[in-house]
Amino acid sequence: MITVLVPLLQASCPPQGGGYGGSVELRMPDQEAEDLGGASLLRSALRAAARQLGWEVETYA
Repeated sequence: MITVLVPLLQASCPPQGGGYGGSVELRMPDQEAEDLGGASLLRSALRAAARQLGWEVETYA
């Protein structure tokens, strides 16, 4: 999952943004999130992908 998320995060960031200004918002039904491993696993995968890019990670809920 992380391998797929890295290019998505890169695409969300403005060119020459250095990791700033990118964001991903994920909205899906609870059952679909559970089918993919649960919200905590999805959040963890997004954080790991962002860290691979050297980004500082923040979560807003």
